[in-house]
Amino acid sequence: MGNSLAAESKLQFYPTEIKETYRLLGLLGRININYTQKSYLKEYIYTKEQWNEFACKSLDNNIPIELVLYDYWLFSDQYNMIKTYCTYEIGYVDKNNIVISDYFAGEGLFLDCFKSFIPLSSNCNKFLLVANEMEENRSNIIKNNKNIDDCYNSSFEELNTIKNSCSLCLYNPPYSKVNKMRSVKHYLNQILEKQILYNPQNSKDYKTGYMVFVIRKDDFIDSLDIICQNFDVFKNAIYKVNPEEYVKYKQYIFIARLKNNPFNLNNITDAMDYQKHYNDIKIIIESEPEFELNMYDTYRMMNYPYIDYETAKENNQYIEISENYISKNDSVWNWVKDITELKNLGEEIL
Repeated sequence: MGNSLAAESKLQFYPTEIKETYRLLGLLGRININYTQKSYLKEYIYTKEQWNEFACKSLDNNIPIELVLYDYWLFSDQYNMIKTYCTYEIGYVDKNNIVISDYFAGEGLFLDCFKSFIPLSSNCNKFLLVANEMEENRSNIIKNNKNIDDCYNSSFEELNTIKNSCSLCLYNPPYSKVNKMRSVKHYLNQILEKQILYNPQNSKDYKTGYMVFVIRKDDFIDSLDIICQNFDVFKNAIYKVNPEEYVKYKQYIFIARLKNNPFNLNNITDAMDYQKHYNDIKIIIESEPEFELNMYDTYRMMNYPYIDYETAKENNQYIEISENYISKNDSVWNWVKDITELKNLGEEIL
């Protein structure tokens, strides 16, 4: 199946527009400018009127002024200002990693920008970047990228994923159909079935993994039943991409956190809560919301799980090898087993 999807996925993979990708950094982590640099910008770079405009936007949207500046620099192509004055943090200091994954990674831009676009703060938690890309040329580009820590070249169906191994997953799959089902819905079902997002049983911290969805409006509505049953969607940060890109692909971006337990639709209370969640999200989609500065405040709600990825990977490889060994059709082993098993424990045998 993986090979049969290759040609189609090459044609129907739509990467996120670069500024939309960079803007996501501000929603998923903390962008900082220290006090001395802000004072310098206020005193020497911008006029009093310009700075007052930035300050008003900060107050009106209830976000720090550095996020106003970040958005302004981003959409006026002043990347050098971002690299000079901003630093980036994601999560908090912990012995384990935040694992950020993209299983339809293209050339890996989304993952790469976490380490390349904004200088990292010294307080930033360690994070580990994991990519999968089935198209060989794009996969080779990722393998040569030193910022990306782990890379696979496989169709998602054939990928041997690691359970509970992902803190944050970008979800921007190719747009096509698989077994008469839209691929967005098909792969979302597979992600849930494979239990990739962090949600271990008996977890003491009650943390679960997050997904950043970049999908078309029609796929959003088509998959809304699965999304609302299994995720808590951040309603304050659902938006369509910038107008030029929206005309091309009709894409929406939103963030959702995996529920510890999905809604049980056979339970009346769960079914009612699910229906309300579903209706609220659908109303927002139909209103076609555009990005607003206060959406940058989303990062305050992100409480990432920290994962010992290397141990999880080693355990997964051990289990995989064990299962292959046990299930092996070995005629010699079957013969030895047959002649050494006691099939009759009568008096003569004993």
